[in-house]
Amino acid sequence: ARIQATPNLATAPQSVVATPGNGQVALSWTPPADDGGGAITGYRVYRNGTLVHTTPNGATRSFTDTGLTNGTTYRYRLSALNASGAGALTDPLAAVPVTVPSAPAAPAATAADGSVSVAWSPPAANGGSAVTGYRLYRDGVVLPTAFTAGQRSYLDEDVANGVTYRYSVAARNGVGE
Repeated sequence: ARIQATPNLATAPQSVVATPGNGQVALSWTPPADDGGGAITGYRVYRNGTLVHTTPNGATRSFTDTGLTNGTTYRYRLSALNASGAGALTDPLAAVPVTVPSAPAAPAATAADGSVSVAWSPPAANGGSAVTGYRLYRDGVVLPTAFTAGQRSYLDEDVANGVTYRYSVAARNGVGE
């Protein structure tokens, strides 16, 4: 007679890393310390308590969760699968997808004798991360002045009367410009 042993459940996957991006979170992990005595056949990924993905095999140890809302916190947990079922869950890991902010609103430039006054409003969307400042460009070259999130105007006195200048402004957050 032949008796086949059923493995125990695996422990939780290890070293889970969540890397936020624009509308997505990329997850990666390493195998559990204990496979329960049976081969790992896959992994389950849960977002906010709901199963969102099962890997096709035990060798696949990454998943990118897409279609997410920037600035929203998502909590992930993972479990390893073997012949006995789903093993222990990892501790929750929070991630917030983010991107760069949209363009500042209502830019305006007003010329005067020997100067140009430039002003703008905050962008409509911060990309899920607070605006930390702005960069102002004149004719495609960044001006050396650093602008904080609350500074939204500039008096450019390094101009000549009768010359046309083109200004653009970009918002910055923790992701970039």
